[in-house]
Amino acid sequence: MRKLDFKDYLGCLVVSIVLLGMMATQASALDLTGTWVGKQHWHGFNGQTFSDLKKDVTLAITQVGNYLSLDVNGTHWNGLVIEDARKPERKGEILFIDCDTTTDLIADRENQIWNAMGRAKVRINKQTAMIETTSIIGGEDVAGFNWVVTIDSKYTRVDTQDPGVPPCP
Repeated sequence: MRKLDFKDYLGCLVVSIVLLGMMATQASALDLTGTWVGKQHWHGFNGQTFSDLKKDVTLAITQVGNYLSLDVNGTHWNGLVIEDARKPERKGEILFIDCDTTTDLIADRENQIWNAMGRAKVRINKQTAMIETTSIIGGEDVAGFNWVVTIDSKYTRVDTQDPGVPPCP
């Protein structure tokens, strides 16, 4: 039996590093981590049409690879970054879903208020970073009323520090 030498250990180390690198989460060129502020325009129907404008909305994003953990004024979401093929560091889109969304449109009334998902367009240049979203939310509320809302939002990034948003459980 041959005794292992330094070259054998070095070879094992190189193979281990290559394998770990292959298992690592793919990094995204489009970095959305940070705190964003903006406004939302709600258009809804609950038996009658209604609308509302919400200002001073805060969006916090923690990004790991192409995966996002988002917090919008206390509501938690998971997201996925899809980079633009021609300008991956400046443009892209996001698919996002509320952490509590289920396939049951009439969910547990004590714990579930809505089901929600959406899509966003992202643009980043040297001076500004913008996210424009469209979300569809709805369901049956705690009083038993059915409703559906489209929310159009616009956000601008004000800080690039990671706010530490945890992923959905």
